[in-house]
Amino acid sequence: MPSPWPKATRCACSRTRGVFTDDGGRRKSASIGDNGTVLRVVRVLPAEGLELRGESGKVGFVSWEALRDREGTGRIRLTYGDAGTIDSSQGITSDEHINALPAGSKAAQGFKAYVAESRHRVQSWMVGSMGAEMRETLTRRPMGLPAPATGEDARREAWANVVRNLERQTPKESALAFLEGGAGERRQGARALQAGLRKSEARAAAGERATTLRRTFGERKARRALPRVVEQLDEAARQRAPVMARIAAISPKEVAPKAPRRAAAAAGTPRQRPELPRQKPAQVAQQATPAAQVPLQGQRMRSFGLKPIST
Repeated sequence: MPSPWPKATRCACSRTRGVFTDDGGRRKSASIGDNGTVLRVVRVLPAEGLELRGESGKVGFVSWEALRDREGTGRIRLTYGDAGTIDSSQGITSDEHINALPAGSKAAQGFKAYVAESRHRVQSWMVGSMGAEMRETLTRRPMGLPAPATGEDARREAWANVVRNLERQTPKESALAFLEGGAGERRQGARALQAGLRKSEARAAAGERATTLRRTFGERKARRALPRVVEQLDEAARQRAPVMARIAAISPKEVAPKAPRRAAAAAGTPRQRPELPRQKPAQVAQQATPAAQVPLQGQRMRSFGLKPIST
């Protein structure tokens, strides 16, 4: 029997199990909807149940027995309802109201939640998405913080995220509020500028520098460089410690005394230098040139293709 419902009819359900049939004809029971999942009604079988298509595109069969209330009433938990956005539902009043948030409570805030939860006379339900809430909490969880260990911890964290979203009360923006905010920012900027210049003007009137920014940066740079300089000096002192110990161990006799020379210089006594016998330049050059260099000069001339002249 074809479905009397239009093809665009959808069903928002809680946790429901359906029967899926694969290509081989094997039937398998699995969850078809969980906590606000939106399903499309494919076909209605009055004697058996419903065929529903999930978000994955698979079609599953849900019997009427699976949809019955098991707490004693025995009624099928299906009812007709009008779906619309929160903004379009303002002013609507009904006995029972369902606030479905299949994508989570991220898009809702305090004002919208109040409109959505005040449409009923008798009772109201709020249906959310556990997966959407946990995905949002995952994006805000600090790095290294472990995930909830148990299902109860996960549900508690999901509800805490719902509370955080629904308690937000963002101010409504308007043109007048924008102009008022711009005027307030201008006044605050003028006051901050005056407060900043007042100190520099007072320092200039007292004969001091108008600003100490350069000196402050210089001192900060010096404080940062001081530990490194001290460490380098300590390393240099450790490396030169053996040399300094050796110098300190030298006998005073091995060091030429400077006290007599300083006393003579203070008394005006001219310094006496030893006189060396004067020699002619030719003699000095002859003495400075060893005899072993003569054959070497001849060898250098032969390397250039020249013959030494014998004297």
